[in-house]
Amino acid sequence: PGNDDYGTLSAWFVWSSLGIFPLHCDDQYVLGAPLFDEIMIQLSHSRTLKILAHNNTDGNVVTTFHFNGQALSVPFIGGNRLREGGTLEFFFSQG
Repeated sequence: PGNDDYGTLSAWFVWSSLGIFPLHCDDQYVLGAPLFDEIMIQLSHSRTLKILAHNNTDGNVVTTFHFNGQALSVPFIGGNRLREGGTLEFFFSQG
């Protein structure tokens, strides 16, 4: 009681664990670093979003991002692309 944030902190943790976080003002997601090596998300219309973290070990940092095999030039991705499904990959290397 008195310390309730209406689920905001819990939602932040879930999104951050996925390695993506929605921007409140746009249909864009900031890419970070997923907590797990492989994540499967069932989307509507039998679509799936697969999130892979390659070489995700202590001390490593994300160096590149790929979506469906194509390198992303910035650490953002549109929500429309994620909703289509596919594979989002995070590549880590020593920091």
